[in-house]
Amino acid sequence: QAVDGVSLEVERGETLGIVGETGCGKSTTARLIMRLLDPTSGEISFEGRDITRLRGGELKSVRREMQMIFQDPYSSLNPRKTIGSIIGEPFAIHGMHKDKAERKQVVQTLMETVVPWVPYRFANEVVITSTRVLNYHLDASTGWISLALVALK
Repeated sequence: QAVDGVSLEVERGETLGIVGETGCGKSTTARLIMRLLDPTSGEISFEGRDITRLRGGELKSVRREMQMIFQDPYSSLNPRKTIGSIIGEPFAIHGMHKDKAERKQVVQTLMETVVPWVPYRFANEVVITSTRVLNYHLDASTGWISLALVALK
């Protein structure tokens, strides 16, 4: 019942941050908006379209336009995968950039855009280029992983 009566309106180009105490419904609200959970009542609209009851391909296409980033990004990522494969996974899911070499180049470009060419520190080693960063597993700082998640959008 933590999300009873929630009403939000976010305009195109705006970003919404949901903050609050533990158990107040932040994650549940995000999951409902993304339609990872089905609402028991009410309506969820995205770009003027009711998405409350969408299923299958229609829901998948709407999710391509949405993103949620949790406070603890490690909890939503597979630690066995490299950063590059995590960022490239949505392209595979949505049938975009099917060629692996092309997908790798797109991921590289995203990383250079989100986190430009500056030295990074992973596992007590200075990594100079974003190319090498893509091959690292999730041993980065929480802040940097959050930036990498932004590249997913």
